[in-house]
Amino acid sequence: MTDRPARKPRPSWDEYFLFHVLPAVALRSTCLRRHVGAVVTVGNRIVATGYNGAPGGVRSCDELGYCNKDRKGLASGTGHDLCLASHSEQNCINSAARSGVSIEGGTIYVNVRPCVHCAKSIINAGIKRIVYQKDYPDELGMRLLTEAGIQLVQMNPEEASGKPYGRFANRPVLTDSIQPPHPCRNRFCRSSRQSPFCTARQPRTQPWPARNACRQSQRLRLRRCRSGNRHTGRAN
Repeated sequence: MTDRPARKPRPSWDEYFLFHVLPAVALRSTCLRRHVGAVVTVGNRIVATGYNGAPGGVRSCDELGYCNKDRKGLASGTGHDLCLASHSEQNCINSAARSGVSIEGGTIYVNVRPCVHCAKSIINAGIKRIVYQKDYPDELGMRLLTEAGIQLVQMNPEEASGKPYGRFANRPVLTDSIQPPHPCRNRFCRSSRQSPFCTARQPRTQPWPARNACRQSQRLRLRRCRSGNRHTGRAN
């Protein structure tokens, strides 16, 4: 029975959507100040996504090359009437409405806490839970969400960490930072990790492709030794 290495900690649903899915959604943002994404889930299933940017058919700040709020010297959380972009929460809710998908009772994941305008849309859409990373300088939006009974959960990447699960729960987690680099001593092997067929045998911490590559080179060496032909590797 092979002793496989322990898996890395498995992220929870909140960590999966907030730290892994949401950054990919935010890459589509056209805002010059910050890239913000939003993901709405119902029953741990993604039903809508959105990012902050100008409405469809309107030139964004990225295309214009300037931001109206920067020109006026306005701080974050102010001057919403001068911003050309729609916030990610609004775009996400509008996308679900346009597709005819119900998001009532769902959870929305955002980079920053919603502003007062997005808070109103979230309350009227029937979303019951908000998971976010950073605060937003809008106390009125916070008060509306609290008064409406919306659950607010703030998570930081430094504090969040998945837990080992299944039969790997009691085993130490092996990462690349703690694995000592040990090149293969088999001169016919092209893998960079230690192989179970090599002379200096180490714990089998290398990935399966590296093991297969070393196993193939070991077979090739045996064929060459039996045939006496070190050039072609074919048996006589």
